[in-house]
Amino acid sequence: MNRIISSQRSDLIEHKLSQHTSFFGIKLWILITASASIAFLLAFIVFVSLCFIFHRRRCRQEPFRLRSKLCLPLSHIPLNSDRRYNPYNRCPEYIESGRISSQVGWSSAHLPYYTRSFSSTSSSFGSFTVFTFMEIESITDGFADENLIAKGDSSMVYRGILMGTVNVAVKRFFPIYQRYDDNDFITRAEMIANVRHKNAVRLLGYCIEGDERAIVYEYVEKGDLHEWIHGSSGRNQPLTWSKRMKIIQGVAKGLAYFHEDLEPRITHQYIRPSEIVIDYQWNPKIILAIPSHNDSPMYSTFVPSPNNLDEKIDVHCFGTLIMELVSGRVCVDQSSPHVYLVDWIKEMVVNHMIVDVLDPSLPEFPTLKELKRIVLIALRCVDPEIEQRPKMGDVIHMLQPHDLLLNSNAIRKPQKVTRSREISRISIIGT
Repeated sequence: MNRIISSQRSDLIEHKLSQHTSFFGIKLWILITASASIAFLLAFIVFVSLCFIFHRRRCRQEPFRLRSKLCLPLSHIPLNSDRRYNPYNRCPEYIESGRISSQVGWSSAHLPYYTRSFSSTSSSFGSFTVFTFMEIESITDGFADENLIAKGDSSMVYRGILMGTVNVAVKRFFPIYQRYDDNDFITRAEMIANVRHKNAVRLLGYCIEGDERAIVYEYVEKGDLHEWIHGSSGRNQPLTWSKRMKIIQGVAKGLAYFHEDLEPRITHQYIRPSEIVIDYQWNPKIILAIPSHNDSPMYSTFVPSPNNLDEKIDVHCFGTLIMELVSGRVCVDQSSPHVYLVDWIKEMVVNHMIVDVLDPSLPEFPTLKELKRIVLIALRCVDPEIEQRPKMGDVIHMLQPHDLLLNSNAIRKPQKVTRSREISRISIIGT
């Protein structure tokens, strides 16, 4: 009896599976088999993708596992432990005017993630390369004079070509400045190499061989921002208001990434036009350079594991940078009756003369409302009360125009207007 029932059930199941479905008339057993195969294939693809993502993340973090020193607080890795300094003195507001070209920027907008071994004698770690000095010489064509980009007190920067196609910038330190612990140099190089952001210059590798020290960066097409505000590039082709705003927003995003998204967090400590470079699309890129042993801490370009004070110093420097871009003036000018740019801007705002802070070389002027908004953001960033200064993430939000009509009417052609008319317009809008 049981055999008869089992046989009937088998016949019934076989009959059901052999029936044609409404899905293109395919038999049920074929449809079930195909569905199961597809589900298995999708599960396999998801598993392989997760393994690949985990492997990529592990490779990116590998440089920080190479040296046990990184297990310590990175703020306790000074380049010169004998120096004592006031952290407030690292901002451009407190130094004399003048461009210091020992740290120069560079970028290549087309450069992909670059991980490779240049030859059998060089080594790759994660996403950067340890070069031999012979390779550095080859990249720069023997440090040819025609490849020299800039010369500073402790280093020289050369243009180079990597693998015959990729433009790079090579910063070679003078041997006299290389008498400090190599681990400090390597640690900082590895930290910079870990930075991945549209608005930060990428470090591709470094060289430590005998007394020779060099670092290899991506190359910039349009040079540094100092030339475009205060140098010959700006005089020949003044930056438009739209480009200045794009630069301000890009620098803000880069600093917010350093302060809030990067792990471990870092602060720049010395944001100024010569520490920012511009690519061919007018995107700003912040330079994170390795200072030499004899560089003053005032010129250190980043501090690992920062505290709140370090971040607020960056915010102050950013506010000063906004003022330089808006006014076209240097942050400190000993030849001017108003030595400090911050003090001059504050005085102009108090006296309802904000329109006079605009760079006269601007080919197009912003509306008064837009000008006031940007200047007030800068003033908030340089607030004497450190705790009142906003975070860079908040600054990014403030830089976004909240008036929908502001985007289409934010700029206008230069017009001759009387001072009384402008002051009355300011009074109507309010401070």
